[in-house]
Amino acid sequence: MANEAYLILPALTCEAEGTVACREENLTLVMELTRFAVTQYTNYNFNSFCKIGDTYVGATDKGIHELTGDTYNNIHIDSLITFLTSDFGSINQKRIRELYVGHEVPGSLEITLKADDGEEKTYILTPEFESQKQHGDRLKISRKKKGRYWTMSIANVDGCDFSIDQIDAIVIIEEKKP
Repeated sequence: MANEAYLILPALTCEAEGTVACREENLTLVMELTRFAVTQYTNYNFNSFCKIGDTYVGATDKGIHELTGDTYNNIHIDSLITFLTSDFGSINQKRIRELYVGHEVPGSLEITLKADDGEEKTYILTPEFESQKQHGDRLKISRKKKGRYWTMSIANVDGCDFSIDQIDAIVIIEEKKP
């Protein structure tokens, strides 16, 4: 489906044009305007959203619904963040040895790393402490994988809510250039 979008606000003009290949019935795109960060929601059957005080609501043809809870129709809500591909500022091959993740999560997270050969490796980050408060954990990464470009994704496990404060990667830069 090809789409065009024009968003015009005072002192801000944003134009977008693109094609979205999607098997899901509904695709919702949300843009955070201070950083132009785009979030994609699939199979979220609302035609509009708003925040009233501390409460989020969504509208459908059948009415207005308060958005609460950890499930949608008793199904876990899956969340996935995919970061931009990076060469960490070096054209050399590199290995990621460890990740230090500052987070708040009551469950586990799946962290997937993909080097430029396209092969993915998924790691499970389970908080060291049972506290649901913001803290950090270290995730050891296999030494076998190397590449110039790396892409990282983070997904929740069993629909758990989470927030990420920071991610630090320990990167070993090889002498060999690609």
